[in-house]
Amino acid sequence: SFNAMVIWMESTLRNLETEISSRMEISEELDTKNESLLRAQTIAKIGYWDLNLVQSTEEWSDTLYDIYGLPHDTQPSYDGFKACIHPDDRERVIQTQEAKVAKREPFSIGYRIQHKNGLIRYVQSHGEVKEDEHGNPIKVYGILQDLTELTLAQKELETKKSELEQLNKSLEHKVENRTKSLKAAKEEAELASQAKTEFLASMSHEIRTPLNGIIGMSQLLRDDKLNNDQREKVEILLSSGMNLLSLVNDVLDMSKIESGSLDLEQAVFSFETMLKSSFAPFKIMAEKKNLFFKMEIDPDCYRHIRGDEIRIRQIINNLIGNAIKFTANGGITVTVRKKDVSLTSPCIITVQDTGGGIAKDRLPHIFEAFAQEDTSISRRFGGTGLGLSIVKQLVELMGGEISVTSELDKGSCFTVLLPFQEAVSTSTQNTPEANLRATEAVEPLHILLAEDNDVNAMIAEAFLKKFGHTSVRAENGKIALEKSQNETFDLILMDVHMPEMDGIEATKNIRKNLDRNRLPIIGLTAEAFKERLGYFKEAGMNDVLTKPFTEEQLRDAVGEIQKQKKIA
Repeated sequence: SFNAMVIWMESTLRNLETEISSRMEISEELDTKNESLLRAQTIAKIGYWDLNLVQSTEEWSDTLYDIYGLPHDTQPSYDGFKACIHPDDRERVIQTQEAKVAKREPFSIGYRIQHKNGLIRYVQSHGEVKEDEHGNPIKVYGILQDLTELTLAQKELETKKSELEQLNKSLEHKVENRTKSLKAAKEEAELASQAKTEFLASMSHEIRTPLNGIIGMSQLLRDDKLNNDQREKVEILLSSGMNLLSLVNDVLDMSKIESGSLDLEQAVFSFETMLKSSFAPFKIMAEKKNLFFKMEIDPDCYRHIRGDEIRIRQIINNLIGNAIKFTANGGITVTVRKKDVSLTSPCIITVQDTGGGIAKDRLPHIFEAFAQEDTSISRRFGGTGLGLSIVKQLVELMGGEISVTSELDKGSCFTVLLPFQEAVSTSTQNTPEANLRATEAVEPLHILLAEDNDVNAMIAEAFLKKFGHTSVRAENGKIALEKSQNETFDLILMDVHMPEMDGIEATKNIRKNLDRNRLPIIGLTAEAFKERLGYFKEAGMNDVLTKPFTEEQLRDAVGEIQKQKKIA
């Protein structure tokens, strides 16, 4: 009926309206998405291309024109695409792409685009092949992305990396050369240092050997019946020899300090006894110059300390010796006290004199090596100018401090601060039992003296005879070895440097049959380097006596062997 038809038409129109509205919404959504995609492609510099193999036509997106550097009204074509490829890349790109299309395989190729104005763009092309129902390729489509900025950044990075590697290689080469130079310089310095040490050791030996004769003979002459004039001359001879020995020791000490090879002993000793024994000879020296010599030792000061007694004595002797040397009128005052009452309080030693004083501009340099108050001092008083420098460095090695105040024509005051603390003495030296044993008679010794130098042998034999001992001389190590095997001795005094067989080799051979207790050996050497003395003991010597030795030093060394034999 007519009404039914009208109703159907109205329904159809409504459905059509709805579908049109829906299609419009979808179209608008697609337009929006397409616009977003185009923006994304533009931002990412990605162009789209579509090559129809059947119709031989090609489509390019707007961005692709920009990448190719072509106007947007250019007719897209495969030949146009090939013309945009850089001449150096063209053959490779075409062959690769056509080979992939022939095999129906996707492809990804990187190459360069060259604009007509010569501008180069670096791109990456990705493509796929579409086939018909028979497997024949009908279309090739894909994208092309402009990677110029990234590629140039990577190239710059690689360039910088290459430059960095070259710089690194250059630096490595320089470091290697510098290391070689430093190594060579170090080896040269070590050789120079060793040459210096060997020279000093040699010179020490060459100087000490005749000094032993001078000092030894002077001591022997002093014991003879002499008139006053003769005795004064012998005393001058002995004093000159000791002064020369002091100068040699200063040079050796400075060498050890500079090379860092001076080690401090750590032993417990009587500080009070050491001070009094150090002061005694200076009191006599002061009286001879009509100077007063005051000693003020705080009764609360340390009785026993742990440290290097010889080096502490050296510091005190140098300061007092200088004070007496440079003081013509008045005198010297030495004070020893603790800084405070604590058990670990530093000890303060001051040496005050009334001498000529030190000029203000010289005070900052007074502890420098070879420095003296003025150049006339060495001419008037002698000396190397090393004493105070050695004292300062010894004090600092002990962890202490030294300072000086002075005023011209009024005198000087040297102050030493040393970090001592009370130590417990384990020595039985002054016990009643020890004193009783010391007074008991000891048997004289039969001693083998191995010494090639006639003067030194004569001096040692004279001292030994004076001590009540008998001696037999061997002129070299070989003879000493033979005599030790054919005769019984209580002690061997073994010179280190002898012809045919030296004292070291002779000692090692003797030790093959006789140990240290059965036959003690005391080495005699003019070498003064501690490491060498240690080497001599390692070779089998019980002790080492450094030339030039005094009568008292030889008596003490031999007396120690006598004590050990009596105890045994």
